[in-house]
Amino acid sequence: MLGVENFIEQQMEKYGMAALFLGELCQLYGIPAGQTRLSQALRDRNKPLSNEVGQKVRALVKEIADYCDSVEATPVALVDAAQIKTILDERRAVKEAVKYDEDVVRRFLDDVTDAK
Repeated sequence: MLGVENFIEQQMEKYGMAALFLGELCQLYGIPAGQTRLSQALRDRNKPLSNEVGQKVRALVKEIADYCDSVEATPVALVDAAQIKTILDERRAVKEAVKYDEDVVRRFLDDVTDAK
């Protein structure tokens, strides 16, 4: 398995994410990993992110990558952290609504099946 910093670095390169952008986005989500700290962790493997912070940054980077892949035909400029946060928040809300709807339908079908 790739180390957290390796994964983050590969995804940043693949999707054109600057440390400034990712640091700002982390700050907007309350993740204590600003541009300076991220750059330090990526540059100096002797100063890695803490496991807790690293996993949060990894999950955020994965979410950004998933979003970029989902709109593959549309170029995404990963420069405005606030705008990308809004997009990610909307995607999270839609996923939660779909999950809720699936749960409701599943319970309904279970009730219908049990009634027979």
